Amino acid sequence: ASCLAGVVVIVVLIPVTKFVAGWLSGIQKILMKARDERVSLNNELMNAMKIVKIQAWEENFRSKLTNLRNIEMLKLRRYYITSAIS
Repeated sequence: ASCLAGVVVIVVLIPVTKFVAGWLSGIQKILMKARDERVSLNNELMNAMKIVKIQAWEENFRSKLTNLRNIEMLKLRRYYITSAIS
């Protein structure tokens, strides 16, 4: 009887696990998009460092990079909280 109860619990939890995995996958895709945007700007900045220095655009790029990093951190925090709850 206890073996049957264990099988029932496993069968019931399969859809729940699938739902949670799909949810985490969606959050991770959003996180990766934010990370890609930040890394892309960082690469652009590194490739054009001489121009940025000559034109004194450091603060402009710093604020853009900081903003993208803050967005990424919010999405990362959401991912970790959701992962911990599941």
